Amino acid sequence: MLKYFLCLLLGLGECFAAQTIAPVPVSESEVFLLERPVEGNSWTLPQVWKFTRGDNSSYADPSYNDESWRSVNAGTTIGGGGWRWYRLAFEMPPELEGKDLVLSLGAISVTDRVYVNGDNVGSYGGTPPNFVLGASDVKRRYPVPAGHFRPGRNVIAVRVYAGHKGGMYEGPYTLQPYDSSQLYAKMSLKVPGADALKTLLYDAPFAQRFEPSADVIVEPSLTSLGENPVHGVLSAEIVNASGIALQRDQIALEIDPKQWCAARFQFVAPEQEADYTCHLAYHVDGELVWEMSLPFEVGPIERITYELPVDEAIGAYMGQALPVVVNDTAMGRFSPREVDASFELYDNLSETDARSGVAYSVQIQDSLQEPRIFLANTRPTPAGGERVRKFHRVAGHRYDGLNDAWVYGKVGPAGSNTLQGLSVQASSWAKRTYRYDYSGDVWMDFSISAVSPAWVVSTNSDEIAVFDGIQTHAVGLPQYLAYEGRNGVNVVPATEGIPGEDMTANWVLAWFNGGAGWDEFDTPWLFVLEKRPTSVSTSAGTALVFSYETAAGILQGMPLYGVTLQEPARTAGWSEGLPQDVVERCQYWSRVLLNAPDQVRRSTLADFANDELIVKDEVTHLEIEDAWGTEGMKIVPVSPTLALSSKAGKIDIAADAPTRDLGMATLQGPFVAWENREIGIFRIKGLLSFIDERRGNLSLPETEEAQAVRDELNHTVAEGLQDELSKHPWSTELRHGGFIPGNLRAYYTNLLLALPYLDDPLRQAVEDEIRTETETYFLSTSEPPPELAPLVDEVYRDQPLIVEVYNPDNDLYIGLSPYGVTRFGVDQVYFGSVTVYMVWNYADTFQRYDWLWNNYETIQLLMNAPRNSHDWATGMSWDSFGGLRVGNGNQESNGIYAAMVAMVRIARQFNDAQTMQGSAYYALMAITGMQAQLYASDYLRQNRPWLHDHSRSYQIEYAQRVRGNYFTEFNEFGGMSQAIISNGNVASQPENLSGSSPGGLVENPLPEVMRLYHDLWPDFINDFYDPKYDQAINVDRRLDSRVSVDTFVYQVESYPQPVSEIFEARRDGDYNWWIRMTDRRAFLDFLSMQP
Repeated sequence: MLKYFLCLLLGLGECFAAQTIAPVPVSESEVFLLERPVEGNSWTLPQVWKFTRGDNSSYADPSYNDESWRSVNAGTTIGGGGWRWYRLAFEMPPELEGKDLVLSLGAISVTDRVYVNGDNVGSYGGTPPNFVLGASDVKRRYPVPAGHFRPGRNVIAVRVYAGHKGGMYEGPYTLQPYDSSQLYAKMSLKVPGADALKTLLYDAPFAQRFEPSADVIVEPSLTSLGENPVHGVLSAEIVNASGIALQRDQIALEIDPKQWCAARFQFVAPEQEADYTCHLAYHVDGELVWEMSLPFEVGPIERITYELPVDEAIGAYMGQALPVVVNDTAMGRFSPREVDASFELYDNLSETDARSGVAYSVQIQDSLQEPRIFLANTRPTPAGGERVRKFHRVAGHRYDGLNDAWVYGKVGPAGSNTLQGLSVQASSWAKRTYRYDYSGDVWMDFSISAVSPAWVVSTNSDEIAVFDGIQTHAVGLPQYLAYEGRNGVNVVPATEGIPGEDMTANWVLAWFNGGAGWDEFDTPWLFVLEKRPTSVSTSAGTALVFSYETAAGILQGMPLYGVTLQEPARTAGWSEGLPQDVVERCQYWSRVLLNAPDQVRRSTLADFANDELIVKDEVTHLEIEDAWGTEGMKIVPVSPTLALSSKAGKIDIAADAPTRDLGMATLQGPFVAWENREIGIFRIKGLLSFIDERRGNLSLPETEEAQAVRDELNHTVAEGLQDELSKHPWSTELRHGGFIPGNLRAYYTNLLLALPYLDDPLRQAVEDEIRTETETYFLSTSEPPPELAPLVDEVYRDQPLIVEVYNPDNDLYIGLSPYGVTRFGVDQVYFGSVTVYMVWNYADTFQRYDWLWNNYETIQLLMNAPRNSHDWATGMSWDSFGGLRVGNGNQESNGIYAAMVAMVRIARQFNDAQTMQGSAYYALMAITGMQAQLYASDYLRQNRPWLHDHSRSYQIEYAQRVRGNYFTEFNEFGGMSQAIISNGNVASQPENLSGSSPGGLVENPLPEVMRLYHDLWPDFINDFYDPKYDQAINVDRRLDSRVSVDTFVYQVESYPQPVSEIFEARRDGDYNWWIRMTDRRAFLDFLSMQP
């Protein structure tokens, strides 16, 4: 406080006392990534090392005699598992003597511990079974301070636990001097505690913006790679555009080697709107040794609203029947998730069956006795939080959202009733209802919804307990309750409770501020009651209990602000009186929930002549008459992802009448609705034309360059013909013990596109093999033939290549590979969809629509998978039976979109208007969902900031350091997830964790998919591939095996390097023949396009 007043007296504005933060170790992966100032050239270590299997600590001793060991070349894969040792004795070059050195040992699979002359200088990878994800791909770069290496003879010993890539399999192996006096810094984006929801000032790829008088917090962490601590003073000052310091603070900070030593500074943003800089500096004995400047802006931050544009002409469809009813087949996230022995979907409630509503998720399992409420993708609760990562291979449960769940406890009848039965009473794409039967003839129906923000309890019990068991997670019960009473809106301590006779309205608001574990955020919950309770309180100390004289009837509960967490400071003053805007919000939803949206009938019309898709949602509502005579209000919600996509402005989306942004963030986007209506209509214009457009025929110029590349293409395909195409089935279709034609994906398409460039007789030979492969296997519903059976796991050998799975909830038969059946269909909706695209492409290329007609029923079965998993909230299809997915990103959406385009073309050939219309709907909804994923960054920043203690905060933070805007993924539990699926860490896969993964964005670069990015989203795709990100993550994505020259010809609209240079950079790359073929075909296309 003294420092605060000192700042004011000096005229430096408001600041708060800087504070040091407890040091944390620098992780080895961070050490590898630190850019060290080097001195002189690197020196390459001798290539031949000594090698032995086994493990003995004496092997680290430099005097150990290793003459009997095997000699091996560094950078060689050596198979086999278990422990092994590598040793190298060498003479230190005189020019390196006495210097701090970086020892580079390349990539090691999977775990290593490194000794220099018997001293441990570093380790990485973890010991079995606790391996570090992606460790085999991490390049080891250990800093070795002077003194560990000696003049003359030195010995490096490396203890390795061998992984799948075989030990020290890839270099380089070098020594290079570095300046150990260098300080390294990183800026924290997030901190725990009361400021957890704030984003700190950091070295962002854009100028951050703060509102006048807002907190500006900056937390630099410093470290060194020397051997001794550094003592100095860290200072921070806010400077205006004229260079005048407005606020300043400093603090003494000791920097320990390989420890992040941090200090936190807190300033107040100036009142004047302008550009500013926070200048950081570290001085040792008055000498500047490190500095950094962080620019930021001060100005108003407007909240984005998401109402749809209005086109009243759409209202003409209000009284018309549209030809395709979507919800007849769509189940979305509420489909059954198990497959029994007869290949029928069912609900196995003895296993965890987590499902998501609009702004919360629920864990259902008979052993829990009652449904457990949680908010995923938040952070683990302080204690007792379950982290379920198990994968029941046959049962199909994978990821239930609890890994980063904030758990609110359970909901159910109060008392000691024993659960006697649990079942699914009803399920649709809009709602799922579970029936709980207890001893004493007590029952409860519990419903979760995709269209209403509240869960619904209906019970004959006279008490309902909410948040029951929350304290087992070290999280406290609500501290305060608010309600409307005879004297207005009252606020009471939750332990004191509400007397029911004093309630003059049907709602109760509960919030947690001040409770145990609630120091980082608050989540007020609104409850809307059908009947008048006798009391509502937490007086028993175990739950918030609603008590009644007789049966409780209906109780609905919803997080008042959806998934948006509230800063503790916001709700801190509510105990003295509820703000008027909060009261009005409670009153609004207390009316809406009496007539809460219940079911949605969606119908659609694809008007190809006018290039527009018409979609009509007809909503039925609850009809609850409460004890207070409250007048209900009906709304028709807009699919959240549609509203989010509309705001991006790239697609012409409009509604028939005004909609309202209700200021509630949901898992999948903003909650927007038509008010006082039962029907809502929207249209999407200008996208149906994409379905009919295809790549035209190209004329190759007669140049030496074109002929040379064409010769290379023919040579490459001839190689592929010999190695794979002539051997059926093709090896690329074998995946994890199963046979999946869709695994060919873009490879197959690019082979068809390459045919015009092939010379006879090669072209004829390739076409023959394509016919054989496609017509023998792709749509086969028989068991694997003799040549295939030995190549798949035994469990699949007596199953058809395409299995019919029956969903009794919508009377739909779904075609999947048996591999997908045993894995809950994960990836199989996608793989089956791209198979449909492939067979269309084959039939169109070879004019074999007669073959398609003979297999039309099978094609429909495959397409029933995305129809079944089509979700109202996302407007897209989950890549599984019903939503259970850690992520459902652009990569899956791309393939499903392409398949629906193919299905329109197939159906048109067969005059199947119903399928053509429906498939056009699914295709365009996929486009809107893809757009939402590309442009969700601002939505997430405003509505769902991530927390420091999220288990994947390292990845989210890394992505935000690299990119201002990045694509997200749909996640049933996590919502629009900032944490993209990845299988590595920052050191092993920086492109994945930075949101820069070409495979994560477009895993299946088909022509129809790339066209969308080029024409609809050029700003995004141009920025995505901008080389500045390659520099930031030190990865040349031009050379990524998941892209090709095709990317820079058809997908990226503008790139700062000519296609010819990209082709040359990839031309001699170590790619499989499919990729080399694609590169050459794409470059020939490029040459054919030149004037």
